Amino acid sequence: IALALRFNPQLQVADAQTGQARARRVQDVAIPDPDFSASIDAPRPFGRGGPTAKNVGATLTIPFIDKFRLRGRIGTADVRSAEADAALARQVVASATSQTYDSLLAALRRQRDIRESKALAEDFARKTEARYNAGDTPKLDVIRARVDVAQAENLLIVNQRDVANARAALNRLLGRPLAAPVGAADSLAVPPPLPDLTQIESAGLAARPELASLRSQRAGASAAVTLAREFWLPDFFIGLNRDYATEG
Repeated sequence: IALALRFNPQLQVADAQTGQARARRVQDVAIPDPDFSASIDAPRPFGRGGPTAKNVGATLTIPFIDKFRLRGRIGTADVRSAEADAALARQVVASATSQTYDSLLAALRRQRDIRESKALAEDFARKTEARYNAGDTPKLDVIRARVDVAQAENLLIVNQRDVANARAALNRLLGRPLAAPVGAADSLAVPPPLPDLTQIESAGLAARPELASLRSQRAGASAAVTLAREFWLPDFFIGLNRDYATEG
């Protein structure tokens, strides 16, 4: 699980999206960039002869002060929503990794059991065939023993596919090549009993990232509505212009 939380590509994408949300918040609360302009007025083509005027200006727009506050609230809500989504992605990856690893352990345990049953079926088939050759067992018992061996072989083939799929799924969660070897070193221990359902529900309602993300989205949407209603509030413009007049 620790390796999955470190190398899973989905979590890297979620962290990058959180960084993008933080950058957007910085842009939202920043003062707009100033505008610069320059112009030349000439009464004749190519400015030859007669007076020529040059104008240089700079303008800075400062939005109404409450708009900065609302944009900051929207950006903060966006950041918190992205952080909650990233936390949810980590929980999903951790849960999926745990379940996939347990499925690999179960498949390997079943593989061992199938091999043992196959060995027993083969031994029983040899003994049954020897008894048939000695005249103590009917032919039907030999056929049944061979069928049991064939069924064990089929189960072993299916189990090998399950083991390969579980290893590939685990490698995908770990951000590794699908064919990379995986050595299972844990056991299928029974987890401790769960607490009361009421406590689990209370903890889920208080700490689930989905709910935190929705609360942040609602706060951001409320601030966006308030910001839209303040469209009539005046913005402030600060400008500087200078004219230069020369004789051509």
